[in-house]
Amino acid sequence: YAQRLAKNWQASIILPYVWNDNQYSGISSQEHGFGDTNLSFWYEAFDRVTCVYQVNSLADLKPSIYMGGSLTLPTGNSAYGDSANNSFEITGRGMYRFDANLIIEKTIYPYTVMLQGSYGKYLARSVNQEYGKAVEPYTKRIGDRKFFSATTAYTFFLEDLDTLTFTAALSDLRENSGKIDQDSDPQTEMKKQSAAITSSYATADLRYIYKASWSHAFQQDGRGKNFTVTDIYTLGISYAFN
Repeated sequence: YAQRLAKNWQASIILPYVWNDNQYSGISSQEHGFGDTNLSFWYEAFDRVTCVYQVNSLADLKPSIYMGGSLTLPTGNSAYGDSANNSFEITGRGMYRFDANLIIEKTIYPYTVMLQGSYGKYLARSVNQEYGKAVEPYTKRIGDRKFFSATTAYTFFLEDLDTLTFTAALSDLRENSGKIDQDSDPQTEMKKQSAAITSSYATADLRYIYKASWSHAFQQDGRGKNFTVTDIYTLGISYAFN
């Protein structure tokens, strides 16, 4: 859910619902539940829409710049609570995280190019159980998180000005080694690189937007370190209230 707060400010909240369907060493499991909640605030560093159909001056090359901050709340099942008995049942990280975000986007129809980056810091937390079993209490903090992606898109204009857009993206996600008490914890260090393809259909008034995407994580050349390398399929519907 997103809400415009002022001319250049907007806020959003995302509460995902996660389905896990796993098969590992002959064992199958299905688990579903809410994931971690994300709260975001964004500032739009432009006053007019920067999308153009042709470039007539240098001013037409001005991109849209979005700057924001987000907070991740550990509302999903994690290894440190009562809800998950094994790794297949995890739907969240179990940690609070703050992120600083930046998006730079430019559209010269029918083409769009976007760069996105973020830097996040996890808060330390006390742990006294893992997968529902009591453990010797300790303090844990996951390492800093860095994310970057580059995206290109092409938009087709349909009848009644509805649009169909195809998007291709490459992304790089890394998390540094964490800490258990004062000792380094390399088990939480993460490196994930992936490619994604997305198609979206939008009505002319942008009231309805339908999306479908496929994301593939790379494994070769040391990529996929300490992270499950999977294909992710996503379906989404957006509706804009007046």
